[in-house]
Amino acid sequence: MKFLIVCSSSGGHIYPGINFATYLKDHHYEVKFLGIKNQIEEKIIPQEELILCSLPKSFKKACYHPLVFFKEINFLNKIIEDFDVIVGFGGFISFAISLTPSLKKKKFYLHEANVDVGDANKFAINKAKYLFTSFKTTTLRKYQKKIKFVGNPTVDNLLINKKNRKYISFIFGSLGSKTLLDIVFEYLNKQNDQNEYLLITSKRYYNEYKNINKQNVKVIDYVEKNYLYSYSKLIFCRGGASTLSEIMNANVNCVCIPSPYVKHNHQFNNANYLFSHHALTLIEEKDFNFNKIEEAINAYQSECAKMELINQKSFYTSSPSLKMFLTIIND
Repeated sequence: MKFLIVCSSSGGHIYPGINFATYLKDHHYEVKFLGIKNQIEEKIIPQEELILCSLPKSFKKACYHPLVFFKEINFLNKIIEDFDVIVGFGGFISFAISLTPSLKKKKFYLHEANVDVGDANKFAINKAKYLFTSFKTTTLRKYQKKIKFVGNPTVDNLLINKKNRKYISFIFGSLGSKTLLDIVFEYLNKQNDQNEYLLITSKRYYNEYKNINKQNVKVIDYVEKNYLYSYSKLIFCRGGASTLSEIMNANVNCVCIPSPYVKHNHQFNNANYLFSHHALTLIEEKDFNFNKIEEAINAYQSECAKMELINQKSFYTSSPSLKMFLTIIND
């Protein structure tokens, strides 16, 4: 059985796809990825595993270039003929693949990382057998029978050792956030406490923030997830679905500052859902400042922080990739 993993343009789409593909390859299935030229998947996915198309990366751009769009639909139609199962992980490319005539002969599934279903998956679900979700409460009224909660495959490879948790860590996505980093940089330079801090800047901003003259502050440009979750006792982060799923599974106290620049406010909605269940602390970017950092760190020692860790356990998901695989095989 041959699998085609469809994901592009965002780590929130790509990393769940990579983890699911890893599970499939570990069980000796043939897997390829479908992405879009000049997007970040070219840097993340091995070239020999990646098929690239020239699709526009959004609905709006497709409307401006309809001839290119329909030419690429024909290309995609030929591509999927070689595969038995197609799994889309959201984004415009998942919608585009749903328009291919050859899809009628294939098993087609979708995965939604966010608490609210994105536009592409909303439009593509009528062609899919199931929409796998990361959150239990994700709904889509007309297609509720197709909704199947499995969790987010990004949690599959987490190997956490909770014995060494010492850092208060700051990480704001793979590209970083200058707005937030400026505020954190000011705080770290002025603090004079006994906490140990870890600032992950991203490669983009490392040179700008690397020179903090404090012995209790470590500045790096990148961190492996297993290290981050094993050595952090409190994490300040964005509200991407994969990040929050990993934090819930790793059972780490979290202060989430969602990006306000994400379509449909997905990050805020993800974080607000968990905040409403007392599983994390939520601060909107417009309210994030020196004092908010100090308040959040002081609150870390409180009973509320301990309750957050207890409440997080209700969001623990075991083996999302296995659940997806079993559904597909038995369907």
